[in-house]
Amino acid sequence: MTVAVLLLIGSVIPLPLPRYSEFGRLGPDKFLHFVGHVGLATTLVNALETERHGERTAVLLAITGSTTYGIITNSIQQWVPKRSPEHADMIAGFLGSVVGAVAGNTWNNSYNP
Repeated sequence: MTVAVLLLIGSVIPLPLPRYSEFGRLGPDKFLHFVGHVGLATTLVNALETERHGERTAVLLAITGSTTYGIITNSIQQWVPKRSPEHADMIAGFLGSVVGAVAGNTWNNSYNP
């Protein structure tokens, strides 16, 4: 829950710094989206991987949940001053979701045989 709240706050606060055109589509915010979704998906897969949900289901639900959350928070940015939704943000979030879910699942398997 904490990870989700931090992602939301990071997505909706107005940016105090100007965007630099030199970055193009791959500005530092893409890295932050990636890292944030790694954290969210890892947390989700750890919470979902129980006797009720097997590994595969937990990974898919974590990726889906984290990616959906990213799409929603990205869409909210259209109403935030100096923010705008970007497809590259959603792609970075999706890639972070995949890495986080797989890493969380691997961690669970390594430490909870």
